[in-house]
Amino acid sequence: MNNLRFENEILQETFKDCYSRVSVQEENLKSMDKKHAV
Repeated sequence: MNNLRFENEILQETFKDCYSRVSVQEENLKSMDKKHAV
C-alpha cells in the first residue's frame, strides 16, 4: 500500500511538471502570435 502511494506521488509530480511546461509553451505561442499579428 505504501509503495502505491509513493508511485502516485511521483506521477503527480510528473504531471505537474508536464502541465507547467505545456502552460509555458502556450504562453510562448500566444506571444509569438501577437508578434506576427503586428
